[in-house]
Amino acid sequence: MSGKSREYPGKDELQNQLEQRTSELRDCEEQLRECRRQLEELKRTLEEKIRLEVDKNRDKDHRLILQSRQAAMGEMIGNIAHQWRQPLTAVSLLIQDLRESFLHGELSPEYMERNVGNALNIIQHMSQTINDFRDFFRRDKVRRHFSVREILERTVSFIESSLRYNNIAVSIEAEEGLTALGYPNEFSQALLNIIGNAKDILRERKVSNPEILIRAFRDGKRTVVTITDNGGGIPEAVVDRIFEPYFSTRPPDEGTGLGLSMSRTIIEKSMGGTLTATNVEGGACFRIEI
Repeated sequence: MSGKSREYPGKDELQNQLEQRTSELRDCEEQLRECRRQLEELKRTLEEKIRLEVDKNRDKDHRLILQSRQAAMGEMIGNIAHQWRQPLTAVSLLIQDLRESFLHGELSPEYMERNVGNALNIIQHMSQTINDFRDFFRRDKVRRHFSVREILERTVSFIESSLRYNNIAVSIEAEEGLTALGYPNEFSQALLNIIGNAKDILRERKVSNPEILIRAFRDGKRTVVTITDNGGGIPEAVVDRIFEPYFSTRPPDEGTGLGLSMSRTIIEKSMGGTLTATNVEGGACFRIEI
């Protein structure tokens, strides 16, 4: 059979090619290791940057929450003064009555016991008021289940005197046994901001028969709280901006513009829920879902 015979590389040439390929493979492996090292370093850098940003945002949110609480503190002190005025008057009258009874020889042991008991009950109520306000300003550290009705009633009690002074009727309709998971003090502050905002609107607009209705109920797996007023609703021009930090339709000396923004931060960032606002017939409705 005729034809040219194939020429095969010699042993030395094959050895050289093998060594060249081996060297190229080692270079590729070294480059791969370097890429992996750079990726790991980049990953650590990104994780650190993310952690720092998360911490920074958490600190920023906490500072804003504290700023919002401090802005509310003056009103809180005023509410304490309002809530204490009536019981202090009652205690004063009891003491005067005891003195008059003693001077006229009408102070029996039974009468003394009854009046002292009444005075102590009033003082106990005043002490509880201070405890409630103190707990409100204490920062929650652990998420826990809490009674929604209990927090609603406590929150309303903080500004009850102010609501009564402005003739604003407040109704609470809450399902029995309804609970939520989160930070009760922060949740209370979010509610307080929303209710306080409704109170200010009702007062400023001089609404006749002003009302605030608070409802709490279960919707599927979520706990829902709605706060509805009859203050005429949110102007369409600003309805999309009411949750912006420092945005306020009131004069600078009458509002910080932090209340509603902080309420959304608390509900959505701290408690993993949602806070929305819509206009309803005759007023506005804020809806919290947790």
